[in-house]
Amino acid sequence: GFISPARWIGVVNPVNARQDLVMKPLARIAVLNPQVAAALATYQQASPDQQLSWIKSYSGALKKASDDNGKVILPAGDYGPVATLMNGMLDLARAGLLEGALDSSSLLPYDLNNTKSLLFLEGPIENRVAQHLNELGSQWGMTNEMGPYPGAWWLWPYAFLYQIPGIANSPNADLITGLIMAVAFLLLIFLPVIPGLNRIPY
Repeated sequence: GFISPARWIGVVNPVNARQDLVMKPLARIAVLNPQVAAALATYQQASPDQQLSWIKSYSGALKKASDDNGKVILPAGDYGPVATLMNGMLDLARAGLLEGALDSSSLLPYDLNNTKSLLFLEGPIENRVAQHLNELGSQWGMTNEMGPYPGAWWLWPYAFLYQIPGIANSPNADLITGLIMAVAFLLLIFLPVIPGLNRIPY
């Protein structure tokens, strides 16, 4: 509709999926892993058609892959350096460093933008993990971040607003919720000087 603040502002956080979510993290791994460094160089020197061929072969083989004590076993095929690169990404994730590699920027430690890691992890896997930790929106997730009941009780008003269908289903849900809470907060601050309201409950 007409009321689309996100469209008015435009893209303020551009993401190049290939570079930001794959190549840059791999470049960080390559500094410490000679095998990944060699594989990355081979991949970058190959033609776009060759790169695409390797990626398609690897993607198709993943459907038939098996797991051997955490190691991905692929059927025989021409994957070029892609298998080595993906194993490098997997090792980075196992070490707990993938999120940092994805979100790292020159503004750290003052940059709290987690957009790239959220985009990388979004989908069924992230949804299952969130559900297991009671972090889904339908589970009042933001109030459960501090542990057992009552959790982050000061976030209940925010969580409640996200349960209202008209807000929850809106592409501007965060903006609407933020504005409602801002208005409520300002009302509380200026309540003593607002005619009529400052007489409640008298």
